[in-house]
Amino acid sequence: MKRNRLLFLVVFLFSTQAFGQGNDSFKSTRNYGFFNYIEAKGHFGNFVKHTDSLKDVVNGNYYSGEIRVGFQSVGKDDWQNLYKLPSYGFGFYHGNVNSPNEIGNPMAAFFFFNVPIVRGGKVDLTYDFASGIAFNFEEYDSVSNPRNDVLGSLVNIYFNLGLVGYYHLSKRIDLSLGVDFTHFSNGAIRTPNKGLNMYGINAGLRYFINPVKNLTSKIDPSYQPVLRPEYRIRKLAPHQKYLEFYSVVSGGLKTTSADINDRDTYHPIFTMTLDAAYKYAHKGRVGVGVDYFYDGSMENWLYTVYPDSSFDWTNYSHAGIHIGHDLVVQKVSLVTQLGVYIYKGNDKGDIWARVGLRYDFTRNIFGRISLKTTEGFIADLTELGIGIRFQKDLVRTKDLY
Repeated sequence: MKRNRLLFLVVFLFSTQAFGQGNDSFKSTRNYGFFNYIEAKGHFGNFVKHTDSLKDVVNGNYYSGEIRVGFQSVGKDDWQNLYKLPSYGFGFYHGNVNSPNEIGNPMAAFFFFNVPIVRGGKVDLTYDFASGIAFNFEEYDSVSNPRNDVLGSLVNIYFNLGLVGYYHLSKRIDLSLGVDFTHFSNGAIRTPNKGLNMYGINAGLRYFINPVKNLTSKIDPSYQPVLRPEYRIRKLAPHQKYLEFYSVVSGGLKTTSADINDRDTYHPIFTMTLDAAYKYAHKGRVGVGVDYFYDGSMENWLYTVYPDSSFDWTNYSHAGIHIGHDLVVQKVSLVTQLGVYIYKGNDKGDIWARVGLRYDFTRNIFGRISLKTTEGFIADLTELGIGIRFQKDLVRTKDLY
């Protein structure tokens, strides 16, 4: 009895619909309740071969499994309609990468975002993005674990991108089949860091739950809340285009190959960017900018490679220009940039790239975490930064009359 009362209270407190208008109020509400699901998925595939020291490992296969708790959106917010009513949530991953002694058996806690491409009858086609913190690795050691040149740290970043199809087997159950790419790395914070890359197929089962039934059954036992929402995408108001000017200051830590046997030393990095961007639609903005990079790890690396030379801060600095695009989901943006160096304190190639996530805390302040690459998209710096932005609305033609 106590358990039932507690469940009733929890569901009531989190309910988004009011019962004060009578017992029939929830019956007339479309998509009443919480459309949640539990998903179990298995992965199988091969490694991208980019290391000789673990050739016997990467010539094999990997196996992994995950479990997710998902929340299906119903269009209450504009961004949900913009992305065709996506689902999102969190999960836990456990993998077998064919190398328990050298690499370990990775585990990860992650968030995911699943966006429909096509919804048609009993079949959905979606793209799926997941990212989080990975652990349970075996760390590189020059004596006890010298073969592990792919991941030099105990904690890494987990990233997965996939294309997944779902078949509605029943009101509650979906079967899934998809292809995906998985990546583990630490963003050059600790060397070695060639990264672990895998591609393969996945299959799973998704079970839908609408826990509001525990509440409605107390009021009207005959009422049966639907388990899946009715998918109706609301048309959004015209987008107000604007120009955005912003600056980001970032910092972080890094090591290089010169520090491979020194597991306690980290070097500071600093970056600053100035950008101008055009918010052309609800979903995105494009822009250009300039960058300054200071890489403190270059001091140790340069003196190791050129012991008879002298260096100063200019040799640890780079400057560049870039073009970029942000994919916007409400307050979160997926940042992608491609740039070229216009000044190089040492040789890191000619082209660099940046991929990251931005979160807008207020209208003028945001945070950003990103990975800057160099020399053909090799991880170079992991940046954790804070930014300030200013917005200039553009006058629409109809506003002139």
